[in-house]
Amino acid sequence: MELLEVKLLHKYARIRSYMNDLISGNFVVYDFLYECLADHIESFIYDLAYIENEKVINIYYDQLLSDSKQVSKELYTLVIKIFEDNEWRF
Repeated sequence: MELLEVKLLHKYARIRSYMNDLISGNFVVYDFLYECLADHIESFIYDLAYIENEKVINIYYDQLLSDSKQVSKELYTLVIKIFEDNEWRF
């Protein structure tokens, strides 16, 4: 596995952790945790653009959409917007 792929796995694990915290209510300040999550997602999608395997990109995108939908409609919309803003990289 390439270094970038390992980095993406770690980043996605952090994203899932933030999502789980939001779903379970395990946070002190919702807005702060949401902003951290949004920043991580944006960074993740930016790094994902450097993967050459389109199948890997699509799998991560589909999973990110599915997971974000469980958190909130706003997060789901944000993921779509960030991906569309970075679409030119793909």
